[in-house]
Amino acid sequence: MDARLDPPHDPPAPAPDLGAASAYGPAPAALAGGAQADGHAVALPALTAGGLAAAVAGPAGLGAALALTIGDPAPAFAVPVVVLAVAALTLPGLYIGAAVIGAAPPLGRVATAVGHGLRALGLAHLGLLLPLLFVGASASDGAAFALGALAVATGALLGVRALHGALFGGERPVLGRGVLFTAWAVTALVTGLRLYAELTREVMS
Repeated sequence: MDARLDPPHDPPAPAPDLGAASAYGPAPAALAGGAQADGHAVALPALTAGGLAAAVAGPAGLGAALALTIGDPAPAFAVPVVVLAVAALTLPGLYIGAAVIGAAPPLGRVATAVGHGLRALGLAHLGLLLPLLFVGASASDGAAFALGALAVATGALLGVRALHGALFGGERPVLGRGVLFTAWAVTALVTGLRLYAELTREVMS
């Protein structure tokens, strides 16, 4: 048969590179939520409306529950104020310290990570709200107040843990970063406890 009658053959198409983001979708590392090949963490998901609501409702709800339990309105004001004040007063210092040692993430990631940390704190406070009401109903005012302070601190610890993972998860280790974050966390918790004690001084007296 005459070769001129054969239909032309197209060269085989190259196999898609599934390791890179393209029209085939995000890279496998992005799907897994892990670090990319260059050692930098992938972008954090944006904080949803539900997460923002939890960040606000958690401290407010726990403060209201403690106020209801002890019959004094001071904790309803103190808990959310302490959370917001500690974040505003101490987080800039954490970012500046991280920048000095070369471990500061981009500002956009920092803002998103703070949102995730506050969301974790809020969810913890919401989860402790009903147990506090149940136990506080049969406890003295002093014991209920102490339990409320413990619940506030527990939520704060969980929020700090979530913040660390959101800020530095997947990043290459940087000398001094762990020490810096630990020092900031201790400072933030001590500041929060002192501010909480100051705002509820009349309740404790």
